Amino acid sequence: MTAEDVAKAINEADMLEGIAPFWEEAMAVMPAGLLPFLDPAAVIENRQWGGLEDSLDAPLLATAAYISADEALRCLAWYCYWHVFETGRDNLAMVPALKTLPGDMGSLFYLLIGMAMVPRLREYHRTLRIPEEITRTTAGQISCICGNYRRAHAGRPGVFIKQLAWLRHYINGNIYLHIGRFEYWLAPFRGGVTVYRHRDSGETIALAEAGQEFSRSGYLNGDITVPGDESAWVSTLNITGSEVRGYPVLPQGHGLRQEICLPLAEWEPVLKRGDWVLDIHIPAGGGMPPEACRDSLQQAADFFRKRFPERSPAAFCTVSWIFSPQLEQVLPQDSNMVKLQRELYLYPWPSISQSVWFIFFQNVFDPATAPRDTSLQRAVYDYLVDNRYWRNQAMFFLLDDLPEFGRQVYRSRVPAIVDTAV
Repeated sequence: MTAEDVAKAINEADMLEGIAPFWEEAMAVMPAGLLPFLDPAAVIENRQWGGLEDSLDAPLLATAAYISADEALRCLAWYCYWHVFETGRDNLAMVPALKTLPGDMGSLFYLLIGMAMVPRLREYHRTLRIPEEITRTTAGQISCICGNYRRAHAGRPGVFIKQLAWLRHYINGNIYLHIGRFEYWLAPFRGGVTVYRHRDSGETIALAEAGQEFSRSGYLNGDITVPGDESAWVSTLNITGSEVRGYPVLPQGHGLRQEICLPLAEWEPVLKRGDWVLDIHIPAGGGMPPEACRDSLQQAADFFRKRFPERSPAAFCTVSWIFSPQLEQVLPQDSNMVKLQRELYLYPWPSISQSVWFIFFQNVFDPATAPRDTSLQRAVYDYLVDNRYWRNQAMFFLLDDLPEFGRQVYRSRVPAIVDTAV
């Protein structure tokens, strides 16, 4: 079937613009007959590995049979599967919500696509010699993203289309594993700062990379507009054979308009753009007590250093709404999220208008419809309702500092060369 045929058959003309450019390419490699991920045995096995409850077997099997019996839906299912797992492209532009399908079949349609990651993940992990226990835990991301959908849809099972596309990262050459509380993606450091450590004292300072536009308060605004906090200065970073000059970033997450000089006889670089790091992702649906965080970080450090010594990571890193400095303003000081922030070295990152999506499941915060079911939602809602904004923020934590986790090593040891009063 052509893209036009499918759009007409399911009465979704608006989807044509998104799927037409790649449709013929996908159809050229679509297998004849039953699609493997719609086979009843595969549906049940993928559901089990994905960490979903067995009560979903009947509706999932019914949805798989319904898709297989409808050629238009079968073609669309293959297109979505191919787009996410075969091409590795970053989105599924304009695919339909399928709200006209019976019951929950529209949302289960995309859950079936997400579950199709499981056999590919299992095979890929076998080639990497990843222990089956880690593979099973990693496959449980299916349950996590289904949980997000349920929280936004009164408990109904499904998956957000925007999260479906993220599943491509778990395969296709990436090393992305769930160990303990967190997920870890072995990848090159995306930069933003270059990190130096004093050779004797062990003090750590991050210097902003050159060419970043900082606001008056020391942040990067990105695509949001912060009234009264416009861009005020641009960072520089100059490295010679004997010294480095640049603008420091405090571990609380903001830059200082204060050029400092680090003699390289005393300071050495310990993290720079392109170094191997463990990019942390925090699966939904679990708490973050300090003990669980520390245990996960230690397990991951031990595993990756032993299993991938040629890409031994220097640090844990990530960019997330969770590491916004504003979190310390809205949550109790003894909350686990605040405790975790204080152990890490935060630094500015361009903020985006969708940074609160994981809190409210809204691309743009709408106070009229934003849920307030959890204490976190209520705290952030109260902060945003006054037309304020939420920052994305980046963080790092050096693997060599794991013995110091729990002592706020970065905040408690800011080098004296930095004037924190500026």
